[in-house]
Amino acid sequence: MDKIRDLLIELKKESIDIVLNDDELEVFYDTDDLDPVIYDQIKNNKDQLIQFLKSSKSDINNPFSIPLSPIKAAYPLTNSQNRLWILSQLEGGSLAYNMPAAVRLTGTVDFDKFEESFKLLIERHEILRTFFKSNDQGEVSQFIIPVAGVSFTITQKDFSKNKKSEAQVADYLEEINKEPFDLERAPLVRGAIIKLKEKEHVFFLSMHHIIGDGWSMQLLISEIIKIYNSLLQGKQ
Repeated sequence: MDKIRDLLIELKKESIDIVLNDDELEVFYDTDDLDPVIYDQIKNNKDQLIQFLKSSKSDINNPFSIPLSPIKAAYPLTNSQNRLWILSQLEGGSLAYNMPAAVRLTGTVDFDKFEESFKLLIERHEILRTFFKSNDQGEVSQFIIPVAGVSFTITQKDFSKNKKSEAQVADYLEEINKEPFDLERAPLVRGAIIKLKEKEHVFFLSMHHIIGDGWSMQLLISEIIKIYNSLLQGKQ
């Protein structure tokens, strides 16, 4: 099974995820089309992949995991990240890869705990503390900054006293999503809490596609809500 493990690790490096769903393989990837060579690798090893994922899922004492990389000053980009870096250097290119998401929150919002939950999220996930920079030779690398070096705050806005708050919020979200990210400065993610009414808010999250995709955006939102609820309940 070492061959299959190595294959999964190589696919992960290319931002390709293989998931077993009802004994069928599901493939998730960032690019518009899957590389034909990679497609053939998955197709030719389909049965072994299914068997490996089944055994990994059933054996909780020996789950499949990607080994940790050694600690380095910088790390190479994946092919997808390199493509996004190049496109982001074009005029307006970086803005085109801003990924927005908005969630309506009902009830009283403890802003301080919400901001604290986001800081814990950034501490937990190194990719949220990652920036990208090229050297004098034009080689691009990604760098992870320590937690103490991250400066992050959630923007707070109050539209509750405005009669046309819904329309103004929509305009505001469109405006802040037009702010380009500087790929050389982490975090490449921003958030805002917008008050519509006394117990109705909108949580806005935006990040650059070079550090995540639509799937990871959903996971981040889910995780920040879980952390926030735990903080409210005094749990770890």
